[in-house]
Amino acid sequence: MMERRKGIQTPFQSSKYGPSNNFMLFKEVLSKKALVEFGNLGKLIKLGYIPLPDQPDRDSYALDGDPDGINRLDYLEDMKEYQTEVAELKRNGPKLYGLILKYLSDGSLDAVQKEAGWSSVEADADPEMLWQNIKYTR
Repeated sequence: MMERRKGIQTPFQSSKYGPSNNFMLFKEVLSKKALVEFGNLGKLIKLGYIPLPDQPDRDSYALDGDPDGINRLDYLEDMKEYQTEVAELKRNGPKLYGLILKYLSDGSLDAVQKEAGWSSVEADADPEMLWQNIKYTR
């Protein structure tokens, strides 16, 4: 696979495990790829966690003093948008998990699979826990 970097195509290398690893380069390139493919979910690579959208605060919509129901409609619309964003994060999580796994070297994958809780990370296809384990094994 080729990645563009400042007008030059460079190969996207899998992570290397061990003392001469390429984790920082791997993280930088993977972060950009994840952002392009998965938007906010891709921020996991740089931040180390999945940033969740803010849930609308029902109290801030002044629903009690809303005789025409306009504030209620705004609240419902914002709540629907929030729920859509959360559902998208959940739907795309396993895809990001797969992308991360795709570029792990055999040595990196072996190290991650030896971590406690690997079976649940794998069963849930949890990209956040996978990324935490990758960072821990570096």
